[in-house]
Amino acid sequence: MAYIKSGDKNGSVQALQDLSAKYEQDLEQEAVKSIVQEVQKEFDQKAAETSKLEEMKLKLEADPANNELRVEIAQYAIDNGSYEQAIDTLLDVK
Repeated sequence: MAYIKSGDKNGSVQALQDLSAKYEQDLEQEAVKSIVQEVQKEFDQKAAETSKLEEMKLKLEADPANNELRVEIAQYAIDNGSYEQAIDTLLDVK
């Protein structure tokens, strides 16, 4: 799960592949399938969150005076538990 939280796609994919190889015979069992699906879902969600944040940051680079966007980025960071990032973003509000 650490790979997912950090957004490390390669690490997440490798971990899934390692699990698949280790439990290849058991992949037909519902419990294992469920775990693999949950990990994939969590990774997809984290990737989408990272993508949205990167998009907002690019917009801010194009319009550095947009304080409303800074507040939106800070709120997004808070919603995702990145409190330090939220504070740093809010400190740049002019």
